[in-house]
Amino acid sequence: MLFVTSALGAVGGIPSYSRATVEALSESADVEVLDLDLTGGLARQGLGFARAVAAIARHRPDLVVLGHVGLGPIGLAWRCVGGRYVVIAYGIEVWGLPSRLVYESLRQAHSVWPISSWTATEVLRTAPGSTMGPVLGGNIRERFFQEHEPNTGLFRILFVATPADLPYKGLDVLATAGQCVATERPIEIRVAGSGSASGLLADYVAEHDPAGVIRLLGRVDDDALLAEYRRADVLVLVSRFRRGANPEGEGLGLVALEAAAAGTAAVVGSRGGSVDTVVADQTGFIIEPEAPEELAEVLHRLASDLDETARMGARAREFVANEHSFGAFSRRVQAGLAEAVR
Repeated sequence: MLFVTSALGAVGGIPSYSRATVEALSESADVEVLDLDLTGGLARQGLGFARAVAAIARHRPDLVVLGHVGLGPIGLAWRCVGGRYVVIAYGIEVWGLPSRLVYESLRQAHSVWPISSWTATEVLRTAPGSTMGPVLGGNIRERFFQEHEPNTGLFRILFVATPADLPYKGLDVLATAGQCVATERPIEIRVAGSGSASGLLADYVAEHDPAGVIRLLGRVDDDALLAEYRRADVLVLVSRFRRGANPEGEGLGLVALEAAAAGTAAVVGSRGGSVDTVVADQTGFIIEPEAPEELAEVLHRLASDLDETARMGARAREFVANEHSFGAFSRRVQAGLAEAVR
């Protein structure tokens, strides 16, 4: 089997997901990884694709697994000579403005493996007739499963995003809702993440946080993020969703699953893959993503009954262990692999 990807060692959700997929595939198959360098202009990309086609022709694998829809031309070339390929679908590359090449890459794949049920629906909307494989879901590692720390009086709301993502991640919605809740409950909104737009974030908070409840944590390392997960009472991920030329939205929403593994409930938006990260009214809440009044109502409810909020967090940990642990993810990959080579 040949797994084709790009920038496998980079930081970010897709490289991390690709590494997990390679590990899961390797549990039952001999996997060769082709990690392409597709940075730079069209000439560099063309060389990368040519390298991939040459590798496929040389090894003639039983199956090619493409780590991203953007690698579709490689699969189409292999399909032309009778080979099989599957492709992993994440999110905005599907519900943006897909090209004819993306359409054919999805339609001609032996199987499309979406990372969420929302992405699966969008694949079928974008390329009707595509053959759907398993919804892969999350792959939360054992280190995220921690004992949650009890509330110490201050209701802690965690928001995780790089500043560049803030416009679509919904910090403005959370800030507005937080001001409402702060008039009745002692709360703290903890924002983890840093980047080139950190100064703009600080300016925004200074202007929109009259109650002084937002605390900017900046960049946090892995250990500090784990600590934030287990101390938070709730994680908020109310990302906006938009199709078209400037697409937005969560392909899945791994931070909600990571927090849940530490026993933290979540409030997520009703559009995008994050709907798969919460069992509504059991492990958290699913709300309209641009509704600060609804978010304020939910946060007030959670802050008013800390025992039930803690029980929600405990149920969230169990849900992630059963449905979104690496073991569960690996089983879904194995099922997809068995179908693809049958």
